[in-house]
Amino acid sequence: MIKMRGVCLIIVPFFLFLFWRIGACPAYAEQINDHSLHRLFRPLAYETISGLDNSAFVPILMYHHFSKNVKASTVVHPYRFYEQMKALKENGYETITERDLIGLMKGKKRLPKKPVLITIDDGYYSNYQYAFPILASLKMKATVYLVVGDILDKRKNDHPLPRLTWAEVKAMYRSGFIDFQSHTFAMHRKGVTKKGLIAAPIWMNGKMETKEQYERRVLNDLLRSKAVIEQKLGNKVISFCYPFGSFSKHSEQLVKKAGFQLSLTTKPGANAIGDGPFLLKRINVDNTDTGDKLIRKIEKYKRLERMRHSIFYSFRKGV
Repeated sequence: MIKMRGVCLIIVPFFLFLFWRIGACPAYAEQINDHSLHRLFRPLAYETISGLDNSAFVPILMYHHFSKNVKASTVVHPYRFYEQMKALKENGYETITERDLIGLMKGKKRLPKKPVLITIDDGYYSNYQYAFPILASLKMKATVYLVVGDILDKRKNDHPLPRLTWAEVKAMYRSGFIDFQSHTFAMHRKGVTKKGLIAAPIWMNGKMETKEQYERRVLNDLLRSKAVIEQKLGNKVISFCYPFGSFSKHSEQLVKKAGFQLSLTTKPGANAIGDGPFLLKRINVDNTDTGDKLIRKIEKYKRLERMRHSIFYSFRKGV
């Protein structure tokens, strides 16, 4: 028995590190901090989840722009998007909202057997032109994360990727299929350090911001993004999506202080309900993902998350 425990003490940490590395990506590696380490070593709240069924692990899909002229990994052809959405339905997946997810995490709501959350970043006109009609025709829900300062009453024609107008945002919201949440008001840019403007102090007027200036700038932006969306639509803004997936311990504190109840990153993977609603992982979907390939990709990330938490469960029960 003593020898067996010694072997486990060597093998278990190795596999924990392995599964974490599988889910990691180069862009995320620079952001490793005590938040991510806490999430890594926090065991699944298995007492509240019977049998670790499918609904215990929620995939969140990440989209950006839709076009018939695909030139980047963040662009999906409308026909491919329809194929992907149809595959989700045919494989038993049901779309949920961020409110549904928070309700489940608080033990106040039950989700379908195979939930999926669809997110679309930035607020491009193509969301209205292509994604919205497809989602509405299939009666599927999604959330668009707006860079609020880019959304105007009248569209600017000089931008290579036109943004939504408020009239289009309101039409989508009134349909009941599309919700809108925050992707900052005007911080969807990178500073000289190549990190998102929300993640850390930036250079201003030839010198680095103080901690107090940084916190005031970020908090004002977050509160303004919430206030404008809520004033325009009358909805409740509860979720925040980090531009470029770039965050820090301090930015996450500010996101919570601004009143957000959920935050999203770009780290790939599915999400275990017991891990809570902050710094959630997402699965990037691109134009190479056929319907079948997307289903396999989702199931792969759910399996990896299940394996990671199964090890924690076994270790906690005293392997």
